[in-house]
Amino acid sequence: MRANLKQETSFFSDFIADTAQQTGILLDNCYTGKAAYGMSDLLRNNADVFKGKRIMFLHSGMLMQLTE
Repeated sequence: MRANLKQETSFFSDFIADTAQQTGILLDNCYTGKAAYGMSDLLRNNADVFKGKRIMFLHSGMLMQLTE
């Protein structure tokens, strides 16, 4: 179980780094990062959920961390 957690953490860290590099958006590794990953995964694997709809992802994480 511990190895699986380490593998998931590494994958998630890569997702956060890739998002920052590709979009300039900084995600935290807690709430907003996990929500962004979940939405991204849903878009990739089940895009029909959003067919014909507008999508807005409100990123509000890390504001306090960036000002300290």
